[in-house]
Amino acid sequence: MSMVGSAPASLDAAAVERLTIALLKDVKNHYARRPTSRATAQEVLNAAAIVVATIIAAARECDDEDGAREFFELALEQQLRAEAA
Repeated sequence: MSMVGSAPASLDAAAVERLTIALLKDVKNHYARRPTSRATAQEVLNAAAIVVATIIAAARECDDEDGAREFFELALEQQLRAEAA
């Protein structure tokens, strides 16, 4: 788990870590109740998309939809590179 290079200076790494742990705990529990399959992964991805869409919609209310989308895309790419390493 790492930070995005263009993240705001005020981004709280400890808060990000706590939230990540909580979210991953729910994902792990979902996988424990379901078969490990493509369908289960798609359920998790769809739920993640709903959460991200909700956050981006809230950013739209603050006139920062483009910034939220850009930040998410950068964060996602960084995390994928970190997972591959």
